[in-house]
Amino acid sequence: DDDDNTSKETIKGGSLNDALRYARSQARLLVVYIPSSPPNKKKKGNSYDDVAIRSLTSAVVSSVTQKRAIRTKGGGKGSSYGSFVLWGTKAGSSEAVLSTKRLKVKKTGSKESPTLVVVYPAQVIDSSGRPKLIPRVLSQHHCNPPPNSESMAAWLNALRKRHAKQYATMQHELQELQYFQERKEGYKESIVGDTNREKREKQEEMERLAKEKAEKEHIEMLQKRRKTLRENLPEEPSADDTSNVMTIALRFADGRTGKRRFNAEVELNELFNWVDGFFDIEREKVILSTMNGQRSFTFVGEDAEENDEETSEIMTLEEAGFGRMTGLRVTERKEDEEEEEE
Repeated sequence: DDDDNTSKETIKGGSLNDALRYARSQARLLVVYIPSSPPNKKKKGNSYDDVAIRSLTSAVVSSVTQKRAIRTKGGGKGSSYGSFVLWGTKAGSSEAVLSTKRLKVKKTGSKESPTLVVVYPAQVIDSSGRPKLIPRVLSQHHCNPPPNSESMAAWLNALRKRHAKQYATMQHELQELQYFQERKEGYKESIVGDTNREKREKQEEMERLAKEKAEKEHIEMLQKRRKTLRENLPEEPSADDTSNVMTIALRFADGRTGKRRFNAEVELNELFNWVDGFFDIEREKVILSTMNGQRSFTFVGEDAEENDEETSEIMTLEEAGFGRMTGLRVTERKEDEEEEEE
């Protein structure tokens, strides 16, 4: 049929309260088994208790306990919850006595007969405002004699169909609890996500501010340095002075041009200071190349080491081989090129 389970059902122990809580958590009705008191030891294996337990733990009864409690009209799967939880006590135990009183079990017939009670674990609110489970008896079987497995399965199956309302109530509660847990988990994930996003945004903002500060400080440094470079640039020889004087003509990539006279003994670095101070290109990024592209020069700082032929040595204009009239192309080294060199 549906959801058949050929494995034997187990009868749970513990207290009645524990059984009620477990049944409610599974959205199932609770089948309470209370053995005869005292048990009949003379009919070992064939007593009413033995017959009842064999029926309860049979495969056919197990199939009913695991069967979906509610089915859809169209024949669909309906609920995914089972129907019954089995719970029992020991004969003569305090739990057996307590359960008998609490469930208001009325013994009829022989004392050798156990009792089966099907209860609904109803949830109520106590005087303190807290939820509390109470057993509401739906049916009682006096087991005089105990039903065989087929009869017990039919009895439980009829109860399953009769009490669809109780099943629906418990299942709705479990679904709402599941939705609440999902919303709670979603809220936690959202909080974690918000926290991580805030940390990331804060870190990005700190990095942005640090970058802006560094850029601002760098610009201020360049402005001060360019002022100093302009003031300290070697004085340009007069037009009348032709001895040992060179004229340097610059051509920039953006179309600008520059022209100035220098003494031949002036260090090559002064050309870079000239470009930096008057044309606003950082001297560390400047590349000066001859018009034919055969030679190029870069600024040599105090910590510079001998590198390849593209790097300038500390030399004068005359040592660099410049003539009385020299034209140079000015290009700016890009940041990615600088990183590759580093």
